[in-house]
Parts: sequence; C-alpha cells; structure tokens
Amino acid sequence: MVLRSSLLTSKMSLVCQLAKTKASMGLLWAMQNILSVEQKDYKRVFDVNVLGPFLGAKHAAKVMIPAKRGTILFTASASTESHGLASHIYTASKHAVVGLTKNLCVDLGQYGIRVNCISPHAVATPLFLKASGIDDKKQAEDLISSAANLKGPVLEAGDVAEAALFLASEAESKYVSGLNLVVDGGYSTTNIAFSESIQKFFT
Repeated sequence: MVLRSSLLTSKMSLVCQLAKTKASMGLLWAMQNILSVEQKDYKRVFDVNVLGPFLGAKHAAKVMIPAKRGTILFTASASTESHGLASHIYTASKHAVVGLTKNLCVDLGQYGIRVNCISPHAVATPLFLKASGIDDKKQAEDLISSAANLKGPVLEAGDVAEAALFLASEAESKYVSGLNLVVDGGYSTTNIAFSESIQKFFT
C-alpha cells in the first residue's frame, strides 16, 4: 500500500482506503502443512502481497524523488513477529514486505522520502471472516480477543488507520523511517502457550 501524506484528507477516508486495499490486495491463507502447498498458490500470494507493493512503491518514487519528499507506507502483518499464525506463503510474503520497507528506506532516504510499514494483529474484517469461515463479526472479535495479550480493547480498522495517520504525518513522524510498527497489543512479546501452561500448573 502506498500513501502520500498530501492526499490524506481525513481519518474516514483513510479507513476506507485501508479497507479497500486489504480487501483487494491482501491474500490470507489458512495454516497448512508445507507438503500441501502448491507452486501456483505461492505465485499468486507473492504477486499480490509483494510484487504489487513493489511496483506501487516504484511508481510512487518516480513522483516523490523529483519532489525531494514523500511517504511510502506498506501493510505487513503481525505474523512477521509472531509465527504460526498464518500460512507459510502468507507469512513469507509479509516478511518480504518488511524487508522491502527497510531496503527502500536506505535507497530513498537521500531524497527525503520516508518508508515505513504497519503490522497489525487480526482484525475482524470481511477478509478475516471469509478466511476463518466465521459469519458473525462479534463472534470473530470474541475469538481474537480470547487469544489477545491486551484484554479489553478490540483492534479495529480505525486503530490501524490511526497508526497509518501517525506514520504518514510529517508533523508527527517526520524523522521516522524504516520502521515496522507492530499493532498487536503486545501479542508478539508473549508466549501464550507457555503462559497458559504455567497458569494451569499453579491453579
């Protein structure tokens, strides 16, 4: 996903843009054994999740380099920090996005261009509902919350939009570049399985 801070007019427009981008570009595949993965699946996911952002950044850079300013913002995934959450292909593709972010940060910094990415935890979007086979949004949110480290708040698309607004704003983050901003309520800092085992042992 590529954003130019000059095009961000409101939080709502960004929420809509995020939703449309994730619905049309992000491919989420259920966790499966590597032996069942087909090469065509690999190509499809990487074409959408890696090649698409790569080409988008390339064309954005053509405009931003002469202007000596700009912001490129990608969407990765919390699966880049917490493993076993999604398929091998999806996870690998999002790691590639983080790598692309950091490499472009080095390449484009000399032109005053900042490059960052956001790695959100699961959000009960239509894409998540379809991938999980859950029809009810509230049920999906309860499922996500049950495994969350941060209890109480529920991660929504608007929260991801707020993170995007921060990274896109030259007033708020003018010297932030090469960052993978993980929006997961601290999930990636914990070992849920280990914590549950310890709690069961002492109760």
